Amino acid sequence: MLFKSLPCGAKTCWRARAIGLASSLLPVFLLVPLAQAQTGYHILSVPGSTGDLFGHMAVDGNGKMYIAARCYGRTDGGFSVIAVLPDGSLDPAWGTGGVVSTKLTDYGSEARGIAIQTDGKIVVTGNATRKLRPNQYVNYLAVVRYNSDGTLDRDFNYVPPSKKGNKPETYGTVIDSPGYGWGVMVQGDGKIVVEGLTSSSGSGQAAPIVTWRYHADGTVDTTYGTAGRAEGYFGDGYLTAAPLDPVDNNLDFHFQGGGILCGARIFQSGLGQILGFMRFQANGLLDPNFASGGVLRYSIPDTAQNVVHGGFAVDADDRIVTIATPDVAVDDCLAVVYRFNLDGSLDPTFGAGRGYRGINLNVFGFMRWWPQTTGGLVLDADGKAVIAGYDYDHIAAFVARVDMVAETLDLTFGETETGVVLIPTPPDAYPQQVAIRPDGRIVVAGNIGPNRFSRRIFFARFLPDGTPDPSF
Repeated sequence: MLFKSLPCGAKTCWRARAIGLASSLLPVFLLVPLAQAQTGYHILSVPGSTGDLFGHMAVDGNGKMYIAARCYGRTDGGFSVIAVLPDGSLDPAWGTGGVVSTKLTDYGSEARGIAIQTDGKIVVTGNATRKLRPNQYVNYLAVVRYNSDGTLDRDFNYVPPSKKGNKPETYGTVIDSPGYGWGVMVQGDGKIVVEGLTSSSGSGQAAPIVTWRYHADGTVDTTYGTAGRAEGYFGDGYLTAAPLDPVDNNLDFHFQGGGILCGARIFQSGLGQILGFMRFQANGLLDPNFASGGVLRYSIPDTAQNVVHGGFAVDADDRIVTIATPDVAVDDCLAVVYRFNLDGSLDPTFGAGRGYRGINLNVFGFMRWWPQTTGGLVLDADGKAVIAGYDYDHIAAFVARVDMVAETLDLTFGETETGVVLIPTPPDAYPQQVAIRPDGRIVVAGNIGPNRFSRRIFFARFLPDGTPDPSF
């Protein structure tokens, strides 16, 4: 049993039992291909893989999940996509036993971002490593499109065989300029937009945010930016760097106001971390109508500038809703929800005129909750913010819901009347994304395990009221 009931005044709450979990339960879960630990929760182990790094997930209209991942140890390549049916089992119609791995180069690759087109095809981005010379390896942006059965799409970047016959035809993949693909979205006209980082630098800065755009057939959209590529910097002394540990992914992006809005946790030289956003126009230029020249840098006044960014969403009024954890309490809370207007200004109708509000996630006695980064926040049909994360000591994972009108935790969410629900995982679980299905069910996914090379993917599902989904 992972949790026990403890008295909390007149209510009942649940507290993780940390003793013995790491040594006794975790190895048992990792030995089986798909283990159900408790209703609504699974740990996934990909056959032939020694460890699986979660990238992103996408959920189709029928509730099927597609997970982009790097699977270590597989001979067919680490750039992998896993398909999970609504009942939590692997989809036998996708690739081999529910898994597709694509070998892009001989030196490794990673899948991170994933999107589903309206025709059911799956677009995935990440990076592929190439060897330029002895002891020099460079990561290149990779984009791959699959048919609904997991085969590569012949209509995507098709290159016919050479006339001499020494080069076969290729299709389904694009390997572009040096960089890392972090997320992918599909526009209404079918064009594909990728967000990521590049290793290039300038003006004392490192790793600018980069967006690429392609036509639906995989060719570069030269009307966007410079030759299909646009980049932006947060300014001198501000760095946006790819984290060493994938559970600290720090990029997210959405469409907003006809443009492409990118959010990041940025590093201010000598001062720590702050929130950062930049918006590109439809032509790839930074939007002069957003913040300062298309770039927004923000930290809460009178707090330490060291913030863990918890992802963001765009609401029905094109406002940015985001969450972060500063080093200094706000409203006696160590989690803060912000709302910014379309122009990048703080929304004075939220947080008593400030545009931000402290939210008390510390309802179970843990020292501190971290709302996880990439994709850790999503808005439901009622505009409420659903958040996933973990506690400071990596003992427990959670999902919570914030009422953006009342500006408090939604106490109707979950069984404990607190607005926060613990996910019954062993320690070292890192929820990295939360998504909402068309039927309102909430899906949380991420990695579990202390070592990045042996981690596994876990996922959990809840009913709209926050109770575990008994059908999963």
